[in-house]
Amino acid sequence: MELGYAAPAVRDDVRARIRDRASRARPRGDWWAEGFGFAPEDAAPGSLSGSTKLMLLGAVPPEVDMAMALRDAAFLVRRLAWWSLRYNVRWVVSMGGAKVGRIRFGLPSPSLLTRLAQLAFIARFMASTPVLFPLRRYALREYANRWDGGP
Repeated sequence: MELGYAAPAVRDDVRARIRDRASRARPRGDWWAEGFGFAPEDAAPGSLSGSTKLMLLGAVPPEVDMAMALRDAAFLVRRLAWWSLRYNVRWVVSMGGAKVGRIRFGLPSPSLLTRLAQLAFIARFMASTPVLFPLRRYALREYANRWDGGP
């Protein structure tokens, strides 16, 4: 699963600031699969787009993968919302190539929030527990070397 984000019209100075901040942004415990991945600057002049892989798929148990994907997706949406508010950027957000919502004026659209809520429901169902935080702590500790040898 992949979270895509695109802003069609972004000033050059804002694009540079967001790229710089994205390179340093990370959730507590670091990224599960990938961090922000913006397309090269020459891909579409004036726009800012990219995607982030959320799951390791097969390298770890699916309930762990889903819980960590949810954590990273929520972090990404919060960070995009902050940049939207701070720099007046309008984002279109997609999952698996299908548009799931927008972020404007620092606010995720209802459809995007609904999608995140659906992911949370699936993660809780797969974990068979209403509490995801212990599972997340376990995953970060147990799979700390998840990148050794490549996912």
